[in-house]
Amino acid sequence: GLYKGTLHFAVMDPKNTPGLTCHHNPEFGNAPFYASYTCDNVRVPKDFGAKTNGGCVDRKAQHPAVVSRMFPIAVAAMNIGSAEAALEKTMDYLGVRTYNFKPIRNYGGVAERLVQLKIKLESARALMNTALNLIEAKDDKAIMYTAMAKGYCSDVARHITSECVQYFGTLGANIDSGISRHMADTVGFGIGVSPTSIQNASVARLLGFETDNDVHPC
Repeated sequence: GLYKGTLHFAVMDPKNTPGLTCHHNPEFGNAPFYASYTCDNVRVPKDFGAKTNGGCVDRKAQHPAVVSRMFPIAVAAMNIGSAEAALEKTMDYLGVRTYNFKPIRNYGGVAERLVQLKIKLESARALMNTALNLIEAKDDKAIMYTAMAKGYCSDVARHITSECVQYFGTLGANIDSGISRHMADTVGFGIGVSPTSIQNASVARLLGFETDNDVHPC
């Protein structure tokens, strides 16, 4: 939807939302803002800026927890998506690649490591969903939780995609495998909308800590 003025508002929808189709442009990378989207009667929350009756939602009337938090939480969601895609591709690949006629992912050490990566992914997703719930509830705590989610999701995504590249071996460095692109995307996402260090400094300030970093919640 559109706000009055030039600001576009982000609407968070799951990738399996009925009527929403994403058309990737792999030559530009895996990032969602490089893709094109088709919307066929997609339902979105009215409060999230959906255009209604020919009018637009007044941005000034929106709660600050909603207006200011959607950009970092959107970056957190992109990090989760990239990490999830990389992990799924890696698990599939390790189910085909063998060592001594046995799929690599079936070796205990590798299987345990993949499970650990999956747990980290889901813990990051849970924190992101908590922040989203606070945003939707217009809770002031959304500011702190979104900063935590953006920073944590960025760190987890970079770690997961880096591990996935290593599991692919030399093929992981090949751009055609797509894994290295996921890693590059998560590095870029982690920097955008303030890196983890700035997000953590914001959280520290909101918790009342007196730190040397004089930053405002971002």
